[in-house]
Amino acid sequence: RVATESDGWLTYFYASQDFAGAWRTVLRFAEEAGRDPGELSNVAQLPICIDKSFESADRKVKDFITRYFDVAPWSKSSADSAIRGTVDDCAEQLHEHLRAGAQHIVFVPHEYNSDQVEAIASELLPAIGAGEQAATAR
Repeated sequence: RVATESDGWLTYFYASQDFAGAWRTVLRFAEEAGRDPGELSNVAQLPICIDKSFESADRKVKDFITRYFDVAPWSKSSADSAIRGTVDDCAEQLHEHLRAGAQHIVFVPHEYNSDQVEAIASELLPAIGAGEQAATAR
């Protein structure tokens, strides 16, 4: 349906490698249906928890996902899709999603906590920008 009937695709908690494979399939189906795949867009919806360590953030965000979200076993949706860890950990994980073809990312902050939103804005987004600049300089 995404390939033939819509303008794009909103994912729900896909790990970067699962996103990449599914997005390639959508684009192939669009082309086979005679549509221009370039007219489709995508949005990756991802849980996020920035913390002092990967292990701490991993525990917290997986508990949050278990309590609030349905991650169906038949789906590619997974708690392992969460962006989690230190700012540097999170920046690398986001780069993986961008390399996988994610065009837009919507964060679901851990516990909907405003401190998480502040950390995303003041720490993570600048770190991603710095990473992009370093990659361009190489």
